[in-house]
Amino acid sequence: MKKTLALLLSAILLISSAGCAAPPAPAETLSAVTDGPSPATDGPSPETEAPPVTSEETKMPEKTYPRKILFIGNSYTYVNDLPAAVAAIAKAEGRPLEVASVTQGGQTLKFFNDPEKEKGKEALAAIASGGYDVVVLQEQSLRPAISTGLFLEAAASLCKKIRAAGAEPVFYATWGRKEGAAALEQYHLTNKTMTEKLLAAYRRAGEINGAAVSPVGAAFYEIYTGHPGIELYQSDGSHPSQAGTFLAALTLYITIFGEAPQSAASAARARGVSSAACEILLDAAVRTASDQT
Repeated sequence: MKKTLALLLSAILLISSAGCAAPPAPAETLSAVTDGPSPATDGPSPETEAPPVTSEETKMPEKTYPRKILFIGNSYTYVNDLPAAVAAIAKAEGRPLEVASVTQGGQTLKFFNDPEKEKGKEALAAIASGGYDVVVLQEQSLRPAISTGLFLEAAASLCKKIRAAGAEPVFYATWGRKEGAAALEQYHLTNKTMTEKLLAAYRRAGEINGAAVSPVGAAFYEIYTGHPGIELYQSDGSHPSQAGTFLAALTLYITIFGEAPQSAASAARARGVSSAACEILLDAAVRTASDQT
């Protein structure tokens, strides 16, 4: 899945700008030739020409997309209902998507991997039940930066269980706290260094487990530093605003589906995100998701 996503993402930058604008008029297409070869002035005579290629013979295999996704994480997943935001973008693209989640505020992947914990038991049962195409994993917001080993251990265990159930894991790499947040001072971090540490840890998890990483935190950093007029954080400097959740949803959508959405404006408006802001967010999501390794 990771290799497929990387190939698909290579073309995204050419088409991303249409995602938050009005859809263009459909282009004309040529119908498949089924009535035999056209007259030719050169080449073999009609008696020796090969039979025409029919539309059935030239039909490309239909591309398949995820239809059911499970999200496992804490408040960075359930605040503003991130799974619903991803589903809304997919719906706007004409791709019905069923989403489910197992979440608990402040908890870690180790917690969700523990059958002795109520939510851990629920998460493991949801994974084992099968039927999901993708399982999105979100670690506690500081742990990958300050306790990388614990994060990697739990991530590896969960990835094995996810694959055993027939799904693919995707890591949801979160963001650094806003400057001024108490946690930054406590752990001697800045918004930039926390973002870098988080992304490095998530990418390491992706490498170890052969899993895709959705670099939401990198997209956050690009908007936070380049477009300060778009507020991504709530007043606590940690949790996402509606714009922040929508940016996360865009980045996850691109990572999971392997292409940029072309009709995101309606989903953005439903969350109070303007078309202009949507274009900026989508552009950042495309660039960061295309740069994943």
